[in-house]
Amino acid sequence: MKELEVNLGLDFWRASCLWRKNVEVSLNEIGLTHPQFVVLHYLQNSGKTNICQKNLSDITGIDVATLSQIVRGLEKKSLLKRKHIKGDERAKYLKLTESGSALQTKAEVIYSEANLGFFRPLNNHHDNFQQDINSLYKGMAK
Repeated sequence: MKELEVNLGLDFWRASCLWRKNVEVSLNEIGLTHPQFVVLHYLQNSGKTNICQKNLSDITGIDVATLSQIVRGLEKKSLLKRKHIKGDERAKYLKLTESGSALQTKAEVIYSEANLGFFRPLNNHHDNFQQDINSLYKGMAK
């Protein structure tokens, strides 16, 4: 049993490394890293107009310090803007710029194509795999 647990974990890790590399190479074509894509994705698709960095950190699972670096980089590229929250000089709302939204729309297509190509060997068992991944996440996030 112990060998199965080790091999399952190592196989999952190897697959996740290959997946991430596949996504990174694809997104690099438009000048984005995977973490930058994740930030832009949540800002564009959250349905909220006022998302602060702390909320985004909670949603994405990216620690606050790393998220702050990502946000600064996206701001330098004029893909998002930060606005101070009244009453808390340290807290900031994040908002996509028009160019950020346009780039994210392109990135969504590239990301989807990269995922479809990578997960093609699952032979139409994507839904089951996604349910299993969600079960793992929910079980560990407690």
